[in-house]
Amino acid sequence: MFLLLACKGKRKLDKPLLIITLALTLGGFLILASASMVLAQNNFGAIGYYTLRQFFYGGLVGAILLFAASNVAYRRWKK
Repeated sequence: MFLLLACKGKRKLDKPLLIITLALTLGGFLILASASMVLAQNNFGAIGYYTLRQFFYGGLVGAILLFAASNVAYRRWKK
């Protein structure tokens, strides 16, 4: 996992990278929410439509793919 560092055969969490990644993701959701509330209310009757859609399709699917790809050894990606 790109958030984990190899340390004597053990995998260790890279906390600064995790915090930065989560902060940028949260910031992106907040920006999307504030920019799309009126449009979502007018078109769908729910102010969080675009934000929830982005969370489910972008956030969850992206996290699943991230964890799946991170379990492949980096030497294999190099080939």
